[in-house]
Amino acid sequence: MVERIYVVRHGFRMNWQGNETFPITGRPRDPVLTAHGLDQARCLAQYFLSLPEAEQPQLVISSRYYRCMQTAFPTAKALGLQLLPEPGLSEWFPPAWPPDSGKHPFPPSVEDLEEQFPPNAISRTWRPLLYASPQGETAEQLHKRTKRFLSLLEARCEQIGVKRVLLCSHAATIIALGRSILAESAGTDGRGYPIGAGTASLSLYVRGEQGGDAGRWTQLLNGSADHLPEGVEREWNFDHVPSNVTEPGMGADWVDSAQPLLEDKADTVWMEDEQDPYREDAGPTFEGAKL
Repeated sequence: MVERIYVVRHGFRMNWQGNETFPITGRPRDPVLTAHGLDQARCLAQYFLSLPEAEQPQLVISSRYYRCMQTAFPTAKALGLQLLPEPGLSEWFPPAWPPDSGKHPFPPSVEDLEEQFPPNAISRTWRPLLYASPQGETAEQLHKRTKRFLSLLEARCEQIGVKRVLLCSHAATIIALGRSILAESAGTDGRGYPIGAGTASLSLYVRGEQGGDAGRWTQLLNGSADHLPEGVEREWNFDHVPSNVTEPGMGADWVDSAQPLLEDKADTVWMEDEQDPYREDAGPTFEGAKL
């Protein structure tokens, strides 16, 4: 049973806008960390290395977007662990609009990421738990995604005997994750229980072991920046976006080279209008994918 979940937002990144394609991975909407962000990542590694061994993460799981992988890598290296690239922790893209604007990009493939990191730094055996829909998500759907992700993560950790994990993701996603862990509800517009989400900030959730708290999660750190010399920076919350926010896709003719293939079919319809891919009985549509 998972007993301790650390949740980190990626470090200070380069600015990005619209469909711009960035160097390094050559993927759209995938900016790199600034030099300051790399320093923040090193501070995170020092923090985790300073913890007693019994409190250190046993798995370091990161969104596949490069800024998150860059943030998590120093910690994984310091702890002697491989990075586990997980698309279920991906960035939140609001619903693609107008309808003819195409889809949002998937995060980089494992093969693309391996070119940017030392040999064997990234696990090839980690099977993705979940994929976000390329059609985008409402704030409510994002919270359903994180709830589903946590359910799958707990089952995976139970299977392999892991009790402590570190998750590295993006501002909106870590806010939704925190609420999902604490079973705190959020409105359809994403407003709700406040989770800190500054760059390279750290939240810690611990599961109770005794008495009335047995099985219940407590938040011991909420967007803490005590490990960072400059403190909290680039704090974000759902008040920063309109309640009905949308975002253009990559264009109707854009072909995504990083779109994964499912085991049961090559041409995937990821979301149909009449389906909710995040419902509890969604089945294997977003699970068991392989690159």
